[in-house]
Amino acid sequence: MKTRQVAFLTVLLSLALVALLSRTAFFRIYEAKTVDSRFAWRYRLRGPRPNRSIALVGIDDQTLAALGGRWPIAWRWHALLLEALSEKLPALVAYNVLFLPASGQDAGDETDLAEATRRLGDVVYPYYFDFETTEGGDGDPLLRNAIPAGRDALSSLPRAAAAMLPIRPLAACAALGFANAPGDEEDGVMRRVPLLLRFGDRVYPSFCLMAALRYFNVEPSRVRFSPGGRIDFDPPGGPPVSIPIDRSGAMRIDYAAREEDFSRSVFSQVLQSYALRARGAPAAVDLADFEGKLVLVGVTATGVIESYSKPTPLAPESPLLSVYANAIATILSRSFPTAPSPRAAAALLLLLAALAAVVSISFRAGASLALSMLFLAVYLAAAYAVFIAAAVILPVVPGVLTVAFVYTLVTSFRYATEERQRRFYRGVLGKYLSRNVMEELLRNPGGLRLGGERRELTVMFADVKQFSAFCEKSAVEEIAPRLNELHDRMTRLIWKHDGTLDKYIGDGIMAFWGAPLPQEDHAARAVCAALEMRDELRRMGEEARLRGADSFSMGIGLNTGTVVVGNMGSNDFWDYTVLGDEVNLAARVEALTRAYGVDIIVTESTRRRVEGLVETRLLGEATVKGKERPAVLHELLGRAAEKPTDGR
Repeated sequence: MKTRQVAFLTVLLSLALVALLSRTAFFRIYEAKTVDSRFAWRYRLRGPRPNRSIALVGIDDQTLAALGGRWPIAWRWHALLLEALSEKLPALVAYNVLFLPASGQDAGDETDLAEATRRLGDVVYPYYFDFETTEGGDGDPLLRNAIPAGRDALSSLPRAAAAMLPIRPLAACAALGFANAPGDEEDGVMRRVPLLLRFGDRVYPSFCLMAALRYFNVEPSRVRFSPGGRIDFDPPGGPPVSIPIDRSGAMRIDYAAREEDFSRSVFSQVLQSYALRARGAPAAVDLADFEGKLVLVGVTATGVIESYSKPTPLAPESPLLSVYANAIATILSRSFPTAPSPRAAAALLLLLAALAAVVSISFRAGASLALSMLFLAVYLAAAYAVFIAAAVILPVVPGVLTVAFVYTLVTSFRYATEERQRRFYRGVLGKYLSRNVMEELLRNPGGLRLGGERRELTVMFADVKQFSAFCEKSAVEEIAPRLNELHDRMTRLIWKHDGTLDKYIGDGIMAFWGAPLPQEDHAARAVCAALEMRDELRRMGEEARLRGADSFSMGIGLNTGTVVVGNMGSNDFWDYTVLGDEVNLAARVEALTRAYGVDIIVTESTRRRVEGLVETRLLGEATVKGKERPAVLHELLGRAAEKPTDGR
């Protein structure tokens, strides 16, 4: 299979696997956790960025201890807080405490709370939607804050079955927003806050959205939205607000600060400061700090269900007051974390997959793994940097899995094909090559060219002298074992010096050096092999004489020159061999060993390449068949005493 086809298929398969995994809860949770990590890193590097238009008032453990010791506290204290805040008018009070009917409060406290709400003027109270009751509902007359919505928009939003509203005097004089606690995915981390829910055939804003609308002085009837798109409205005298939401009407919160980073006061201290201010005494809380701000009041005391402490990207436990502060700040600051559109995300993953495929195909497994890891590190750094700089959420887990899948698939394919190639080399070339050459060839298959090429090599022909006479006087059962032993021991010496065995020609041997892998010292390797073959043949002769058998002698011819080397033969049967005049010359030189009565003859071209390594004796010139000019011949005597003897 061609490289381009492999790359194309691995890219498609990797993207398909990522698309399938993206539907699993495991995948979604871990991608969400990478986004949490990006929020945390931005907080560490850039520090807290609380919206200075928001001030918090927390009903904490200190407050409970000072005002009765348990929750709920008497409603008159809430009325007193509103009275204290009205001294320096805030822009808005978002009071995240549920004042339900039949709460066991004094009627006078209810009246005082409603009256304080009217005097302050702009207060938002929460209510809750119930999704479990079987009683249907078309809306309560007190729910006046519906947002216009078409039937297409209604169909995708979660539908509530009933509403738990505050007491009527409060509902009649204040704005209302549902405060169903947010949650996200399967791990319970509060990453999103619902902004819209359906009740009956109407859509209602959340506590956070209603607070932002009242702060911007925008009526709910002027809000436009599309599920999976945006909530849009135009504040008077200010730039438009466009809030990205998902199909369920939830917004991702831009966590820019923890609870302690906001302007924060304790409920009981505000009341105490109000009383001290009335007497002209110094106070711990300056009520002027609330002037013109959005004041968010909520429970932070431990062990109180209304505090609803849950994990957030910035803290393992955060009260709902902190979550709502960040959610409202997200809208007021218009700082909405955004993710690429599905098409843009798909294009980004396609680019990652293509680059990973190029890296994995272009380099060996170890190098491609290192480069893939580096590539991933760069991408992760870019994803974090883009988020820290612009709050853009690039897909991290999909990106990592895409690169990992591409690398794994490409590496697996290469392993399978390279292993098949290794088996081919071992099966086809193993009978020609030494173990050293074979291992080098397997490590660097690019060094092999089987199609045929011109290359300078050193060619050897070796032939047993008077072998025909030996065959005539020997039993058939003796000929084959003696010849096999001879070939085996001579071949081992050829391979010892990394020669390539071309073929056995009857009792003769043909070999060459310098291919398939290049060898700069091919002539030196060849002459060293020839000398060791001569010595080995003498040892074999001594062994034969001890057994009472005939000994052998061998003529060896060596020539160095440019030849054609490669696969030669038919489509069905071929050999890796050499051709050319220089090959023929080596064969003719071997035949001349009988005429000169010597064991090894080398040509002048071979002698020049091994000068100083071995000792030779000039034999003279001889005209061989196929050559017009006579060849200068030398007898190879042995290694030079002062030079290395291994030929390497």
